Amino acid sequence: MRILYTVQRYGESIVGGSENACRAFAENLVAAGHHVEVITSCAADYRTWENEIAAGTSVLNGVIVHRLPVTSPRIEEEFSPYQRRTFFGPRPMSTEFQHTWSQKMGPSLQGYQDWLLQNYDRFDVAVCMTYLYYTTTTALPVLYKRLPIVMQPTAHNESEIWLSLFDFLFSMPDAFLFLTPEEQDLVRKRFKSEPRGQVVGIGFQQSSIEASTPQLFDSRIQPSEYLVYVGRNDSAKGLPLLIDYFLTFQQLTKSELKLVIVGERPENPEDSESIIYTGYVSESEKLALIQHSLALVQPSYFESFSIETGSGTREKRRPCRSDSTCSRRAQFYHLCRLCDCGQLLT
Repeated sequence: MRILYTVQRYGESIVGGSENACRAFAENLVAAGHHVEVITSCAADYRTWENEIAAGTSVLNGVIVHRLPVTSPRIEEEFSPYQRRTFFGPRPMSTEFQHTWSQKMGPSLQGYQDWLLQNYDRFDVAVCMTYLYYTTTTALPVLYKRLPIVMQPTAHNESEIWLSLFDFLFSMPDAFLFLTPEEQDLVRKRFKSEPRGQVVGIGFQQSSIEASTPQLFDSRIQPSEYLVYVGRNDSAKGLPLLIDYFLTFQQLTKSELKLVIVGERPENPEDSESIIYTGYVSESEKLALIQHSLALVQPSYFESFSIETGSGTREKRRPCRSDSTCSRRAQFYHLCRLCDCGQLLT
């Protein structure tokens, strides 16, 4: 089968759950004997969509990758008012506003519609990865009725999915592939219909990488004496709240527990000896940090599926905590209980 994937970013150096899932699916489909191509952007950073990767066609692990330049990098000062309104603004929102928001969400790609129209007939099916971005919101109406479309929405219960813009777009795919039953239930509830398709999950291969000891990264990191967070430095992922709770916990307990944050370094990191920012690390280093931790923490508000939580559970069955359905007191309670400090809550 000849399969086309559309996705906002793609590559081994890209940090992002849906992007990494897309690459995993594409590469495993190639391994199964299918022909897979990807159309994506030249961007590496989802916050700016700056063109950092060369445009053109290349081959990555058997997958043919086509990259188009981003025409309008995101300017945070222009995007933020639109994004805030999707969170807090009155409903319904005008069609014009939603269209502008979608354009500013990005990444808008040079010649994207023309490329799809010129190439769709080479494929048996198109798979649109992640409902939120221009690569999907533009591909769906262009390919509708021209090519069978499968959407892998990677949907979360977040404000954007409730925009009426998506009522029309979610009616276009011929089928859906979901990572979890919860994601399928969300789409069923949101669009008041039974989505065609099924839950396929995502595979985790048992790692063959031998984990090193965490002391190699920082002398303050000692086995089972730290919590670890792996992911984006993003308020939507709950990281600022995790840091706030952790520092409150430190003040109340005088504990020597550390919080290790794996991923991009913030411009203005928290000034605390108990919080350690590793920056980007290799797969073996990440594995070591997870395996030797007291717990892998998942504080995201909206996650319907977390690849890192799955990885942590697979590797060492470390306790994980997602904050999507808990009150703030309940969240803090679980942090204290994890660290044997439940007496603080009496």
